[in-house]
Amino acid sequence: MAGRSFLPWTGLALALQMALGFAHAQALAGGAVEATLDVAETFRDGVSLVWSPNGQAAWDTLKAYHKVDKIVMRPRSVTAEALDAFQLDKGKVLPPDTLIFAEDDSPEFRERIRTALRKQVGERAAQLIEPYQPLRVRQANPPIVEIKKALIVTSIAARPRFPNHFVPDASPKVFRDRKGGSYLALGFGAQGKLAASQGDNVRVLTDDLKGQHALRFTFYTGDANDRQCLVLSTPGIHQNLDSALKEVRELLAKERVPTRAVEKDGRRWRYEDIFSTDDVLWLPYFQTTTLCEYPDLSRKKYLESPDGLMWWELGAVQQLLSMKLNHEGALVESTFKVPATFLSASSAADGSAGASVPVEQLPPYPKRFVFDRPFIASFWREGAEWPYLACWIDGPEMLTVKK
Repeated sequence: MAGRSFLPWTGLALALQMALGFAHAQALAGGAVEATLDVAETFRDGVSLVWSPNGQAAWDTLKAYHKVDKIVMRPRSVTAEALDAFQLDKGKVLPPDTLIFAEDDSPEFRERIRTALRKQVGERAAQLIEPYQPLRVRQANPPIVEIKKALIVTSIAARPRFPNHFVPDASPKVFRDRKGGSYLALGFGAQGKLAASQGDNVRVLTDDLKGQHALRFTFYTGDANDRQCLVLSTPGIHQNLDSALKEVRELLAKERVPTRAVEKDGRRWRYEDIFSTDDVLWLPYFQTTTLCEYPDLSRKKYLESPDGLMWWELGAVQQLLSMKLNHEGALVESTFKVPATFLSASSAADGSAGASVPVEQLPPYPKRFVFDRPFIASFWREGAEWPYLACWIDGPEMLTVKK
């Protein structure tokens, strides 16, 4: 399991000083938003999960800095092992203009990172890069000498929009999580003429007519070479993001079947993969802004010399993540920081049926997609094997709940 702890955004200066135990206790209390660096982490009832490959990009950059294929940590880190095993094509998965920094640490390098983060994401991310701390001698027997420091920072930002806006729904719907909790959640959607006007912008990837489905929403980025989409899917049999996202990837690559015949309630229907005036769509607003630290990586040794007298050590591995989805589009921002120090202890199935009546003559099947149960949201670039953000939403923390 990947170690991770999430803190709600209450001001960066305050959050940086808060004890990790508080964040851990908050997660144990139930109803939490947590981030993972392991896409195969198992879903837990009542806990929403967020995964971004930005952390993987930072880890791969750390390995490139050291010119190694894997990083073995002491004590053992299951998170590090998962990161070492994962394969990521950064150029295809991460949004354009992704920032990647990896150099020997210095005051000038840190200021260069802050300047870039302010421009790309904003001041909150820039403040994640604290003032440079000079090399020092740590009190120990024998003394531990800091020889060199490095800093790895990766940052992504995406602000895609829906080509056609949806309509806010002033009436909340009951969202039920897997722990049995019920919450009045505000959301947005389309029906009638507005649903039909979406055209190919909203397309059904799969629907078993029993509550398991996946919908693709086209995003507009302003860049013809950067095509993106959002996929909302129900979990089905999946127990983690890994298997769920692999299925979505297959659905996105599958040859499109715009019209098919289906049977439901003893009748045969014409099922179209785009929306018509007979269809209904509703989904909740969701968002989170969080600062997290990964205790399974932080303050551990790696690349230790055979005599044990010299090693590298990670500092506080942190991520600042903001994301939201509303009726206009989405925002995804993630800044990931990995500080490292070199030390020495030396003083030196779809439900279709064969057609007896031509499918075009069958009555249209009235589709109804209401995401009022736990679901998965994933943000994709065209042709990528993984999304640049994926969320498992199970609980009220990421929703706009009416009190």
